[in-house]
Amino acid sequence: DATSNALPPFKTRHPARSKRRRRKSGKYQGEGAAFRPASRANCWLGREECMTKKPKSRKAPAPKAPAPKPAAPMPYDRNVFVTQFPLVKYFIYHLTYYRILFDGYEEHQLQNEFWTLTIDAHLLRATTNWCMVFGSKSEPTHWRHLTEESESHAQNFRNGLFSEIGLSEVGWRKYWTDMKQFRDKWVAHRELKPFTDPVPNFDTALAVAYYYDNWVRDVISPHSLDEPPFELFAASLRESVTPLVNKLLRATEMGSAEPPA
Repeated sequence: DATSNALPPFKTRHPARSKRRRRKSGKYQGEGAAFRPASRANCWLGREECMTKKPKSRKAPAPKAPAPKPAAPMPYDRNVFVTQFPLVKYFIYHLTYYRILFDGYEEHQLQNEFWTLTIDAHLLRATTNWCMVFGSKSEPTHWRHLTEESESHAQNFRNGLFSEIGLSEVGWRKYWTDMKQFRDKWVAHRELKPFTDPVPNFDTALAVAYYYDNWVRDVISPHSLDEPPFELFAASLRESVTPLVNKLLRATEMGSAEPPA
């Protein structure tokens, strides 16, 4: 019986330029130009000297410092990008679906094997996708492979990440290890000893995905993405899917209440 043998799903922890103007004795030729007499009659020197003597120049202002050149766009590997970016977006899909389904399942107090397996599958898939980009560097889709391999680029990414998610380097290493162990010991592989560690808090994983979204848009500039930021996308997805999930869970609840034929 699919309803009687169902196990509860995994539960995550929640924690001004100058204008030309006239003067009586001549014309101002513009910013930085010498002031010239209005006519040669104003020169008291002889014709020859007037032809060779330079008129007294108005002191030109100091030249302006050239505007700084815009930073050169960071080279990136398009082959990596076209796979890496969707992986992070799919992570948001699966985590959002997991959370909507889990909340509805708890609210309706169901015990149904189909929904238990479906809910767990979304969490496991979200974990896999996240680790493909933010897990081991050996992954071909890891975030470090998008740009030139240099420690300065990697450190800039990490510094921005730590500031965005509010973790120190030590705190990040601890969280990263928890996610990797969950993926390695339960999601992708199994050990004979049961996995008893708590499921990591995916709020941090989601904050990492949001940071990546902002970072990657700077990396690919002047190219752009014709889609909203991940944070807005996640909110819109939740709003559109929640009514459908509740409808399906209510139907399950009503169906399980009917006596068997």
